[in-house]
Amino acid sequence: VDPLIGKEFGGRFTVTSKVGEGGMGAVYRAYDSRLERWVALKLLHPGTLSKGTSRRRFEREAQALTRFQHAGIVAVLDYGIHEPWSYLVMQLVEGESLSTRMAQSGPLPLLDRGDATTASRRSPRRARRIPGSSAAK
Repeated sequence: VDPLIGKEFGGRFTVTSKVGEGGMGAVYRAYDSRLERWVALKLLHPGTLSKGTSRRRFEREAQALTRFQHAGIVAVLDYGIHEPWSYLVMQLVEGESLSTRMAQSGPLPLLDRGDATTASRRSPRRARRIPGSSAAK
C-alpha cells in the first residue's frame, strides 16, 4: 500500500489513489476539500529540489504555469511545498492513458497524431510569452 494514500497536502488536498509515476515524481488523484472537486496532485520525489535556487525556480515557474491556459495542456491550479515534497495541483483529466489506448487500438490515426503534434508545437511557443516565467526571458 502506498504510504501517501490518505495523506493531506496544503491543508485541503487528500490523496486517494496513484495515477502514474515518472522520473521526477508521481501523480495522484486527490480531493480538494475547499472547492469540493477532484484534482491531480503531482508530487516531485523528495530531494528533487534542493534548497535555495531550485526551490525558488520551482515556485517562480509554478506561479507562471497557473496563469497559462491552453486547450492542449492540463491546467496548473496551485502549487505548494509540504516537506519533503514539492507539488503541483493540476486539472484532473479522466480517461485512459495514451499508452493504454495505443496498447488496445494500435498507433493513433494520422489525424489524431497531427492534432496532438500541432498542439504540442504551438503550446511551448505560447508558454515562452507568459509574463514572469523563466521561459519568457
